[in-house]
Amino acid sequence: RMRPFEFVEPTTLEEVIGGIIGAALALVGVIFLALTVYGGYLWMLARENEEQAKKAMQIIKMAVIGLVVVLGAYAITFFVVARLTRATQ
Repeated sequence: RMRPFEFVEPTTLEEVIGGIIGAALALVGVIFLALTVYGGYLWMLARENEEQAKKAMQIIKMAVIGLVVVLGAYAITFFVVARLTRATQ
């Protein structure tokens, strides 16, 4: 029986690669959250400063675009690898 937060050693190369990809996606999520909060913070403090408001909105836009690019790349890679795996078996 597996307990919560118990480390299970990966046994295959696929499990190791899957763990690395999962960790990388978690890191991307944390970075996205941090940039979004930072951009929102700048935007809320901009008041009537138009330059700071534009900078804040640009940070938020770029964070969203980066997240979409990373998730799109992951989805395409997952789809291609699944098709190749099915075709070779």
